[in-house]
Amino acid sequence: MELKSVSIDSAERIFLDGEELQNVTAYKLEHSADSEGPAELTVKMLVTIGQVASEPKKK
Repeated sequence: MELKSVSIDSAERIFLDGEELQNVTAYKLEHSADSEGPAELTVKMLVTIGQVASEPKKK
């Protein structure tokens, strides 16, 4: 799995592989200073809903 590179500027704009994420309302970046593993980014953003796959309806 190839991980994305994240950067956050002084205006708190978030970029993944150089592309800015739009409509971000909140984010949380977690990484342990003791760990050499990947960081975890949680993003909350406003979106419009197109199509969402759902489970079959129960009878």
